[in-house]
Amino acid sequence: MARYIVGLSGGVDSSAVCSLLLEEGHEVYACVLTMQHEPCCVPGRKALERARTLSQALGITLVERDVSELFARSVVSQFVDEYACGRTPNPCIVCNASIKFAALDHVAAELGCDCIATGHYVGCTRISPHRSLAVRGDDPIKDQSYFLYRVDPRVLSRCRFPLASVNKADTRAYASQRKLSAAEAKDSTGVCFAPGGDYHEIIRLLRPELLEPGPIVSEEGELLGEHAGIACYTIGQRKGLGLSGGPWFITHIDPVTRVITVAHGTQPHARSFDLSDVVLWDELDRDGGCLVQTHYRAKARPAHVTIVGSSALVELDEGSTLAADGQSCVLYRNNTVIGGGYIRLQA
Repeated sequence: MARYIVGLSGGVDSSAVCSLLLEEGHEVYACVLTMQHEPCCVPGRKALERARTLSQALGITLVERDVSELFARSVVSQFVDEYACGRTPNPCIVCNASIKFAALDHVAAELGCDCIATGHYVGCTRISPHRSLAVRGDDPIKDQSYFLYRVDPRVLSRCRFPLASVNKADTRAYASQRKLSAAEAKDSTGVCFAPGGDYHEIIRLLRPELLEPGPIVSEEGELLGEHAGIACYTIGQRKGLGLSGGPWFITHIDPVTRVITVAHGTQPHARSFDLSDVVLWDELDRDGGCLVQTHYRAKARPAHVTIVGSSALVELDEGSTLAADGQSCVLYRNNTVIGGGYIRLQA
């Protein structure tokens, strides 16, 4: 029997993990993180109420931690700043590494817990006595290894992910059978710290100038229309441009002039691109070979990666892939996460 701290969001996945660990005979504590106050409350009143209700029903201690100041500084500010630079950020990646797993590791030490557990659909493999790496979950639709590439392997070595080999339908069925209060809770969508999940609202609150309209031009410089603010768009976007004679795809966003450039007919793909703020948790193959995934739903592709300091050059072995400035490129060895960095296509 071990003592666990479970990251409890109030959703069905983390609720099921608490119940599973109890059934295995472990001592379970739960930790819920309040990351921001109204009007942008995470996990939100309903989620917090579900976490409290579940803890009472299961007879486990719930630890509540307010990390809102750090969250605002490390996640929200960076999120808005990236849009101001014409990039498309992924705040979940920053949050997992800087907030969630760091906080859970701290609470685990406070309570003398042996292990950390969460409801992520991801596996873990040990590469040394005190270092582990994330591994793709068995369910390819729910696999969340992409979002954990910046989490310190020393923290991952203390983690267990009970849903690694489970699909979402089975999790809901289990939660329903056990009459867990979150069994029918909806999956979280959108940006969790934005009112109503709409990230435009948080930008409107903090940087309204990023939603000022500007011109949409062709690659030849022809004025085609007007956009609703650079923060509403991303490289490769096709829908919502309001242009006739399409399809049109965004190829460049200029944060200074607020000009959005589009190309006709072909989605912009890259054969090679740069990465910044690179983390590498395990060695690449001798020739720099690995698999790279450039966004959450992307297919991992064979590539060669040349790392210089905290930067890297990614060169695909064949073909091309959609690479949006600001998104993460995650490096895999087969199904194991070995590192990654932020895609940089423009200054």
